[in-house]
Amino acid sequence: MAKKTVFQDIDPGTVSYFNIDDERSYGIWINSMCKEIGTVLGTESEIIYDKIKDILKDETTNDLTLVKKAFVLPLCNVSADRIKTALKEHKIIVTNDYEQADCIVTHNNYDEHFYNGESLKTTQMMSKLNNYYFCNSINALSKTIKYPILYDDRIKANYPSYNQETESVPYDLYLITGLALELACKIDKGDMHVIDVETVLGSSANKQTLTPQLVADLKAMMNGDDDRTVAASILPTIDFNKEPELLWELAGSINYHSHHFNRNKDVQWWWEQANIHDLSHMNAEDAILHFERKGVLNNKVFKYFEPICRKEISISNREMYTFTVQVKPEYRKLLRTKDNNYIKLPDEITD
Repeated sequence: MAKKTVFQDIDPGTVSYFNIDDERSYGIWINSMCKEIGTVLGTESEIIYDKIKDILKDETTNDLTLVKKAFVLPLCNVSADRIKTALKEHKIIVTNDYEQADCIVTHNNYDEHFYNGESLKTTQMMSKLNNYYFCNSINALSKTIKYPILYDDRIKANYPSYNQETESVPYDLYLITGLALELACKIDKGDMHVIDVETVLGSSANKQTLTPQLVADLKAMMNGDDDRTVAASILPTIDFNKEPELLWELAGSINYHSHHFNRNKDVQWWWEQANIHDLSHMNAEDAILHFERKGVLNNKVFKYFEPICRKEISISNREMYTFTVQVKPEYRKLLRTKDNNYIKLPDEITD
């Protein structure tokens, strides 16, 4: 059974498999109380780092019937309970032992950039470092050190630099944990699938489509703590790929309540994926152009926004002139009815 840590043993065979010829092992201080050290592989090759990162990110299938046991990459921005519930619908078990899994559930948070000796995360699978030092020994540390230890702010707080002998590592250093190496190797050999967390959640039967009534209900729920708790359970179930016009309407009403959900991983994930912040700052015309770029602007969406856009038009000098407003030809096709006729719109703007 594999250890429940990102600091799996660095297998020379896996290092050779990825042709990492400048590798050097470093220690990362896991716990200052028990003096526990984790081992990572360091390289100056951004190409190799990106290759392994892409292997862990690129989805190999969206067919959940192909897998039976899933390993969720650490630091996922969706709660474990929500992922387990969604996978359980497809009879997929979540395991903490990657060696028993036939797929990983991937996300965007498994690598991070650290600068100038700031504290390293001991749950991060891959890291980019700029301007770090290492030390071969730490005063008052009785445990034998096998590899040079990366000197970060956590160590500095316990053992100040004036009392240590430190040396610079390469200014740009790329760290890859044993877990990242082993998973990437299994995936690259075809022994393990990669499924994105969005695919997992999108396949859940618990997803629901926005309706005008649901938008109204969620707006009302923002006004009380108990109601917001209910809203927090509903929002992550909403399919943000459908009913874009209603999503825009909802975003404009709930975005300024975002601080109430700062500690809810599932709501935060949905908020980001649904682009609530950006949508809330778009007027109707901005939204039309946004949804057109996304390829989801259809007759229904355009007919929702066009009257709002028309109300937002402002023209002065009305005492002497009348003005005609017409939808541009490239958008008039979106005003056709089912019988292929155009909807008649008022040509003149009046006060």
